[in-house]
Amino acid sequence: MTTIRSLPFALAASLLLGCGGSSATGVATPDDTGVDATAPDQGAEAPRDDTGAEVNDASDAPDAAPDWPTCDSKPLGAAPTTIADLWANPPSTPSSSWIPGAYVTAISGAGCSSSATAACQIFLADATSYADLNDAARRAIRLMLWPPASPHFAGVQVGDQVDVAAFAYRDTAKGANELLLDVSDTRRGCARKVGSGAVSPVAATLSDLGSATAYEVTYGPVLVQLSAVSATTDSKSVSKTTGGLFYPASFDAGSSEPVSVSPYCLSGGTFTAYQPNTRYDFVTLTGVFGVFRPQAPADGGVPPTYLEIYPRTMADLVR
Repeated sequence: MTTIRSLPFALAASLLLGCGGSSATGVATPDDTGVDATAPDQGAEAPRDDTGAEVNDASDAPDAAPDWPTCDSKPLGAAPTTIADLWANPPSTPSSSWIPGAYVTAISGAGCSSSATAACQIFLADATSYADLNDAARRAIRLMLWPPASPHFAGVQVGDQVDVAAFAYRDTAKGANELLLDVSDTRRGCARKVGSGAVSPVAATLSDLGSATAYEVTYGPVLVQLSAVSATTDSKSVSKTTGGLFYPASFDAGSSEPVSVSPYCLSGGTFTAYQPNTRYDFVTLTGVFGVFRPQAPADGGVPPTYLEIYPRTMADLVR
């Protein structure tokens, strides 16, 4: 069963709305700074150690690795495939893959760092438009870049069409169940811009996205647009903390898990011009659907899964 955290930015709809539809201030968590108290090792946010520094994938042993490819052509040994084919036949172990012509929908921090110690994540889709959410399902994927890969992807931008070489597999470690691509020092890859194309979001509801299964099995990291949703900031750390979304015109009886809005893909990883103790009503909210999983607990238990929407710029939050 998926475990959901208390929300540091705002409460879920059933807690936010009282009689008459009034809102309330969110409840702060023990670490309400925008940096999670435990370091994630899976999911949509970058891994960090206890000091807050981004860290490498522990599964990548320091073995000898080939030179970094350039993606001017398909790297030797990479199997040509598509995002849809990977969803249909996900490799159980990391497999060198060549995905031509994918479109960049979001990047952590609005762009990969030139620092070899930084992690980065790029979200990819296979087309610029889809008829609806069901049409977009299983046609997007997350690319995880472990140190020292980030500088090799630093020029990639949202709206680029890229040829990508990376290692594809369905990750089932520590309670996860995610199809993803990854690149590390021992699993080297590349991305090369071959064109441009802005992906149009598809309409979705909080109920559509309200489970880990929706991300892991049904849809993947699709670019979505929610309408008429709200969130209420708490009393501090407004620039970085995530916030629970709710519909102010209705009462959510709890049939789906909370979905938060996160600044992870915004420039600097922060919201701008937000005030504490303030309810924000969004006409539309656009972003990539994702998940965040903290580090597994010391007792070896399964970490919780948190559902997120990642806007790319503040213009994605229309009020």
